[in-house]
Parts: sequence; C-alpha cells; structure tokens
Amino acid sequence: MHSKDALALLEHELQRTTGRVEAALDGEALGQRTYMLKPGELLFRIPPDTLVHYRLGSGLTVDPSKGTHPAEIDLFCEGSIAAAVAALAGLYPFHGSAVAVDGRAVILTGPSGAGKTTLATGLALAGMPLLADDLSVIVEGESGPEVLPWRKKPKLWPDAFAMTGAAKGEQVSPEYAKFFAEGLPRADRPLPLGGVVLLEEGGRSFRPLGGAAAIAAWSADHYCSEFLALARRWDRAAVFADAAARARSVPAWRLWLPHGAGEYTANLDFARHAIERAMR
Repeated sequence: MHSKDALALLEHELQRTTGRVEAALDGEALGQRTYMLKPGELLFRIPPDTLVHYRLGSGLTVDPSKGTHPAEIDLFCEGSIAAAVAALAGLYPFHGSAVAVDGRAVILTGPSGAGKTTLATGLALAGMPLLADDLSVIVEGESGPEVLPWRKKPKLWPDAFAMTGAAKGEQVSPEYAKFFAEGLPRADRPLPLGGVVLLEEGGRSFRPLGGAAAIAAWSADHYCSEFLALARRWDRAAVFADAAARARSVPAWRLWLPHGAGEYTANLDFARHAIERAMR
C-alpha cells in the first residue's frame, strides 16, 4: 500500500460518530477489561465508562459518559484506539515518537516514562521536526518501511516545558496534569524509516543495537504489540519471527541518558549529534 493511501485509510477509519454502544462484542461481555479486539472489530473502554466501537470500514462509534472529559476521548482516539485501528486495517503501529532527520524517520522507543516525548520535543525544536508522538504507524512502501505523520499532540509534564522551551498549551484534562506542547515544527509527509533508537537511563552512550536486544525492542510488551498479535492472529512464534525480520532490516541503537532536569541540555546535545552521525 502506498504510504499516502495508508494515511488516508487511517484517517477514514478513525472518523467518529456518536451513538449507543453495547458493552459486548459478538455476545461476549466486555466486563472489567479495557478492550476486546477481534478480526475487523474493536470494543474499547475509555475510563471511567465511555465505550468506543470500531468495525473495519465503518469508523468509530463513541458512546460518551459524563465522567469522561472530551479531551480524554480525543487522546484515546488518537492514541491507543488509533493503534488498534491501524493494526486491524493492515498497518503496523509501533510504540515510539518519530522525528525527521535528513528526509528519514527515526523512531525513539522505550518504556513509558523513558523520556521519548521530552526528547522528541527538544529534537523538534533543535531542527528535527516531529513526525509522530508516542504512536508511530509504519507502512511497507515501495522502497521499504515508511512512517506516517500522525496528528496526535505531544503532552508533557509541567517541568518539561521549562527544560525544553516548548510553548505550553492547555491541560490535557482536569484529571490529567500533563499539558499539550504547541507550535512544534512538524514533518507533514510519510518518511522512510531510517532507524530505531531505544532510550534507557544511564551514563551518556550511543551504541548499535543488535541480536536479541533489537528483537526485544520490536516485540516489547506494549499495547501496540498486543493489538498487532490479536489483529493478525499471531502466536508467540509469529511475533518473534516478525520482530526478528524487522531487527535484521532496520538499523537500531541504544541511547543511554541520565535523568534529571539538570542533565537535559547536555542530553539533548548528545542525542542530536549521535542521531545525526548515525543517519549519515
């Protein structure tokens, strides 16, 4: 699928209408689960009790509750739900923030709290425009994998705005103390995937990532991996085979950075130069 067609498909599949949604899929109750995903169909609960139903080709039906702030609905529909829809639509959702480097996409990945969005924000302000935050959707283009630009706004804790110099927008919701980062330079077209950078805490270092560690980066225990496995009916062997194939074909590096507000400027400078050198 051409990357522009893939982006149009994803935008189409995420169109929303408001309506009644039953808390069951094919007669099976959602119960206390957050979501149920079956071939071509998704049922998702946004806390505390907003229900979203998706059927391939029919878009999203949202049954909002008074307990869910509208901004939270937007956030989930452009994040976790978008990842599930991408998987069901034949695309490849990946947990990471992507920046543009000399016409290629570099995905910053790592566990929640690793600093992906903060680093991506700083890199965007330092000349590497933001392509996607937290959710990078990959499509197989004519010459290899490409990353789609995704509209989800970056959200940061208050102290990160002082560190990065990003413009502070509205609070995500009254229940969520993060704020949206506004006005960041953004890439607006699909870009070839140049590599993946795994963020970890430690002394500043940047080294190639290969073997089992690279495979683990592609198959990390995250909702994107869960959605892919369910949508494609993969067992563990298939998940491993996919991760191994991607680890062989996409360059990857491990980036260690110390945590702390006082480390930010040095971290950003180190990361920017390391990624620039890797992309040459």
